[in-house]
Amino acid sequence: MIESKLTEYNYIIATLLNKYHIKYNYDEFAQLLFIRMWELIQEYNPNQQMSLKTFLFTPLELLPHRSIPLN
Repeated sequence: MIESKLTEYNYIIATLLNKYHIKYNYDEFAQLLFIRMWELIQEYNPNQQMSLKTFLFTPLELLPHRSIPLN
């Protein structure tokens, strides 16, 4: 179940990495996003009115901002 959802929504990770022009440490950022996606899929409640895609995209979109050092 989780593996199929990770495969189905994996394009979100590439979309976000391209959106934020992540070139340096691309693999590390992709791995962070993949792990967070896995956690979010486990937390998702299908009885909510929010779709899984929306539930995943919003928190994942914020992750690169929190992960990039300001120095």
